[in-house]
Amino acid sequence: MKYKVFIFDIDNTLTSSRDWQFVPSAIEALKQLREKGYTVVISSGRTPGLAVMLDEAGIEYDYFVGANGHMVADGKRNVLWETHFDPELCDRIERFVRKHDMGFFWKLTEGPYIIVSNETIERIFSVYHCHGIERPTPFLTFGGAMVTEPEKERMFYEEFKQEIDSVNGGALIYDILLKGVSKKDGIRELLRILNVSREECMAFGDSANDVEMLQYAGLGVAMGDGREACRKAADYVTAETYNDGIEKALKYFGIL
Repeated sequence: MKYKVFIFDIDNTLTSSRDWQFVPSAIEALKQLREKGYTVVISSGRTPGLAVMLDEAGIEYDYFVGANGHMVADGKRNVLWETHFDPELCDRIERFVRKHDMGFFWKLTEGPYIIVSNETIERIFSVYHCHGIERPTPFLTFGGAMVTEPEKERMFYEEFKQEIDSVNGGALIYDILLKGVSKKDGIRELLRILNVSREECMAFGDSANDVEMLQYAGLGVAMGDGREACRKAADYVTAETYNDGIEKALKYFGIL
């Protein structure tokens, strides 16, 4: 199979699981892929406004599948496809997290809109080099993130389980998705736009929110230091992020 599209998660895939910094060999691999004429896609729980570190690192890509598959944008952040949370659901979620003091922010194209802040959210935004924005009008969100203890996450999920899914994105971060939506859905829409089959895609990930993406792609590659569920879902497990896992996998399959 000749692969045409290469899809990469950001956190603990392009970045090291040890220090959250971009792995030099991974960034060089993306550059080489584009030079060879392949299509490079970023697929993340973030929206473009939450991924400014890509710009700061000089990382270029062709498309961005954001908010765990709720939106698709091109390399210039023009939105090509999107699905939003209903405003009434947003209102109920906001009332609930405020009542129970759960760290929470919405994911918008421009950046995060914070409902309840805490020290962990502030630290995350410091590492991500982003900051909260004012509430825009109209308010259109692709999803949210809850930063709280597992007990509170379970309480939240029990309240909204008919309408949302909650996926652990690492540590105490829980991505909030519309029921049944995952990275796979955004990727499917992008491939429809590009007229490319899923068998012609290779995807890289490390976490629970990457499982369906790896299963959907023609070849799913899990990072060696990724979550067990992700490694089990993958067709191939490469080396750890910090051991040049992306570069090694691309060389193993004769891409680079």
